[in-house]
Amino acid sequence: MSGEIGYWLSQDFTHKGYMTEAVSTLEKHFFEDLGFNRLQIQCDQRNLGSDGVARKSGYTLEGTLRENTFSKFHNDLANTLVFSKLESEYFENLNK
Repeated sequence: MSGEIGYWLSQDFTHKGYMTEAVSTLEKHFFEDLGFNRLQIQCDQRNLGSDGVARKSGYTLEGTLRENTFSKFHNDLANTLVFSKLESEYFENLNK
C-alpha cells in the first residue's frame, strides 16, 4: 500500500521544524500502524521550503515531472519534484 503526504504552512510558522515533525508523525502512523510500503511527497520545483522538508525527512528524489501542472502563483507551467520513502528505509533509519 502507498500514500502521499501533502502540506501547506503559513509563512509565519516556517523554518521552525513544525512540518518536519508533522511528516515524521505521519510516517510513524502510516508505516508502523497501517503497514504502508511507500510514501510520496510532491512539490513545485520552486518551492524550496517543501523541497527542504522532503530532503530533511530523508525522502529520495525520484525525478521531475516537467511542466506537468499550471502554477496560479507563478502564472506559468511548473515542474513537480517527486520524492519517496520506503518502509524499509523508514525502519533502517530508526535503528541508526
